[in-house]
Amino acid sequence: MVALPGDYDHLSLEEALGQIFRVDISGDDDIERMAVFKLIKLEAAKNSELLGILKERLGDRSVTLLADWLQREVDKKRISLCDCRNAAQILLDMIFGAIIKKGGQLCEWPDQAERRSYMRQCIDIFVNGCRHKETNVKGPAKAVDKES
Repeated sequence: MVALPGDYDHLSLEEALGQIFRVDISGDDDIERMAVFKLIKLEAAKNSELLGILKERLGDRSVTLLADWLQREVDKKRISLCDCRNAAQILLDMIFGAIIKKGGQLCEWPDQAERRSYMRQCIDIFVNGCRHKETNVKGPAKAVDKES
C-alpha cells in the first residue's frame, strides 16, 4: 500500500508523501490497486482468518513502515508529531479511507486527475493543516462538550 522503505530525503514532505502513496501512478496501475482493494474487501468478508492475515500483512505493516518514516522526519526536525503511529494511521485513513464508502462500496474515481487531486489534498492537509496561511496563531485543540 505504501512505497516504503525508500529514500525520500531529497524531496519536500509533500513530494515524499506523494511518492510514498504513489499519487502519480498510471491509470493501469491504479486499476490494479483498486482490484487489490476489491479482492481484499470481497475475500475478507467471506473469511475472517484471511482478514486477520491481510490486516497484519498490509494494514499493520503499512502503519509500521509509515510510522517509522514519520519518526525519522521528526528526528530530523522536519515535522512535529506526538505519536507517529497514530499519525500514520490517520494519514492512511485519509488517503485510503475514501476508497471504501459507507455501505462497503468501493469508490470509483471519475478520472485519474480527480484521484490525484484528492490524494494531494489529503497530503496537504496532513502536512500543512487547514489554518489560514496568514494566521500564525497556534493553540491547543479544544474538546467540544456535547452536553453543553
